[in-house]
Amino acid sequence: MALRIAAVALLASVLIGACSAAPAPSAPTSQPDDQGNVDGRFPELTVERNTDGSLHVAVTDPQARAWRIVVRGIADRADDALELVAEVGDVALAVTVREIDGAAVVDELDLTGLGGDGTAASGGCHRALPVCFGSNGIVLPAEGAATFGVDLALLDPRTPLAISGATSTWPGEPFVLGPWRETRPFVTSEA
Repeated sequence: MALRIAAVALLASVLIGACSAAPAPSAPTSQPDDQGNVDGRFPELTVERNTDGSLHVAVTDPQARAWRIVVRGIADRADDALELVAEVGDVALAVTVREIDGAAVVDELDLTGLGGDGTAASGGCHRALPVCFGSNGIVLPAEGAATFGVDLALLDPRTPLAISGATSTWPGEPFVLGPWRETRPFVTSEA
């Protein structure tokens, strides 16, 4: 019994010492969690470089029902683009990737169901622009998370590309999109 009392006393002294050495909890602040978007304007485009050299591009808008990311060529390639769209549907989130070459859609990939429990993977590269995507790098909007994102591999980082985002809401009837609200483009590099 004396051994138990000694063990409890030792444990109590260790716990009391640890609690007194712990820093005091900080006072809550009135700053928003997202300190990068201090003015609260949406849609918000973010472009970040991953450790492997690819870019993570995301568009955020808490009111959105559709999100779009467009990677467009510049100058003589201005009519070429890779467009990724996620749109809330009545059954599932619809995800579509379009390859645009010379202002015409030349390929369309339906990735609807990407967020499910399937194991299918997909991706590809634009035929004229040095940019690729993979389904494993796509971040889908979900309940409580209003961000659509994608990892983009730049095959020639010296080629400038304009990246923009856009969102749309249901201003009236459900499933009827209103006008797209665009972000300012981000240019990857200047050749």
